[in-house]
Amino acid sequence: MQAVAFEGCFGWLHQATESFLSDTAILLCPGLGRDASRAHRSYRIMANQFATEGYPTLRFDYPGAGDSCEIDGRECWTVWQQSVQNAADWLRANTGARRIVMIGLRIGATLAALAASTRDDVVGLVLLEPVLRGKSYVSQLMVESRLRSDSATMPDDGLEIDGLCLDMGTVKLLGQVDLRQVKLLPGCSISIFSQFRTPVLAACVEAWRDTGVPIVLQNLGSLDALLRPCHLTDGPDADFRPILSWLQAAIPLRQIPRTAAIALPPSLVSRIATLRPENSVESPLHFGENGHLFGVLCRPTEDIPCDSAVIIGNTGGDPHYGLARFAVEFARRLAAQGIASLRIDFAGLGDSISSPDGGEDLTQIFGIDRTPAFGAAIDMMERLGFQHFALNGLCSGAYHAFLGALADDRVTALLSINLPWFTVRYDKPGPESFARQAIAELSHRQVRALLLFSAGDPGIKALEQHFGLEGTNLRDTPSVVASIVAGLDHDLTRRTMRQIAADKMIDFLQQNPAFQSKSPAVDQNTGPDPIHASVS
Repeated sequence: MQAVAFEGCFGWLHQATESFLSDTAILLCPGLGRDASRAHRSYRIMANQFATEGYPTLRFDYPGAGDSCEIDGRECWTVWQQSVQNAADWLRANTGARRIVMIGLRIGATLAALAASTRDDVVGLVLLEPVLRGKSYVSQLMVESRLRSDSATMPDDGLEIDGLCLDMGTVKLLGQVDLRQVKLLPGCSISIFSQFRTPVLAACVEAWRDTGVPIVLQNLGSLDALLRPCHLTDGPDADFRPILSWLQAAIPLRQIPRTAAIALPPSLVSRIATLRPENSVESPLHFGENGHLFGVLCRPTEDIPCDSAVIIGNTGGDPHYGLARFAVEFARRLAAQGIASLRIDFAGLGDSISSPDGGEDLTQIFGIDRTPAFGAAIDMMERLGFQHFALNGLCSGAYHAFLGALADDRVTALLSINLPWFTVRYDKPGPESFARQAIAELSHRQVRALLLFSAGDPGIKALEQHFGLEGTNLRDTPSVVASIVAGLDHDLTRRTMRQIAADKMIDFLQQNPAFQSKSPAVDQNTGPDPIHASVS
């Protein structure tokens, strides 16, 4: 599993470990928004299994999604289609494979089918609960967006949901997509996994069969874990054997001896996958015992000195790029202010393995102590030259960041958003409560802590139980501030909400001299080299 970057996209290449090269490689096309975050961990496990069976596998984030660079105002749908083509070309160039199987989830299945209709090297399609009509997909997104924003109509400037900002051009092009009209090339076999046998699906299958394309239609079954909400992390993992069985029967693996394979330029596949979003440099970072934990280091550009960093933890079971991609947005905002960050996956989430020995045990959101992950992240950042540290998290991430700040004397700042409680155990209010003692400890250590809440958030109840109405009793500990902000919701679903939260945290952070921007004329220490930051 090697981090890679191409055309502004971040991805992972899972190399086959056999003594031969395969002429068939697999490209995983994720969904968008919550579809992508829900399936992120499952995609990693699936890619590992395919690689073990001899199929090199690439998974990646579309432009403007996950860890990839932004689209910068361009119409998204065309950009995403081109990114699938770029990923397929990159996969062939870096593995020696001559044939490609594309596997897509939801709108990722749609993108895979559209790409396959233009490429004669795509010999297989696996469509997981595919979006068959873009018009229905857009309607679904509109309904969900309205429910979350209490808006009766779609704004004139497009559609925003789950970190996706779709302009009207994108919405229009999406609405025109209909897989029943897509003509696949001969030689492409298809397997469709779906929970529902709708008339539109039946019509699509019939249209493709009429062109001579072999199709197998299967129930989604145990693969429904790909669609499980991220906060439900204690269910069984998806079972990918049905996909593998179909793959091995329909598209048998052809082996190319390594001695006979075309020599690949060693520079093309690298452990170093550096991206350069605006005002920042981002590199993958493995840390912890045996490098089993993963994060993305985001730092200012080389001409801005930096020795302070914010460690950003997971929200629920979402991967390190955060709910509605907030962690990515916040990290890049920090970099523009001269502050580095490391957005991490706790063990068993996202791209972090559950245990140093490579096990893939199920994880649990609140029941597992995450302070070792924060500690290991700070250890690595210290080795890279950083000296000042803040912890950040939203909801469950805020809970773990709070405990992490208590446990580690190196933490000098805490930025929590919608902290649900101070401890999962019953904490009787009073001078001896865990909450009061914990805040007193942070204050004694002069840790500057911002407890940021959305107006009406359930977490305010715990705050008021221990510290009075809206946390007024925190006045006795001036380094700890509670702030309740109107106009936000719990998940920070809107970009304007995320901007407000980021503004307040950056303003608070920069009141600490250690996190204030430094001029190169004052401090010539440019911080760690991003190349070195990529190495475990």
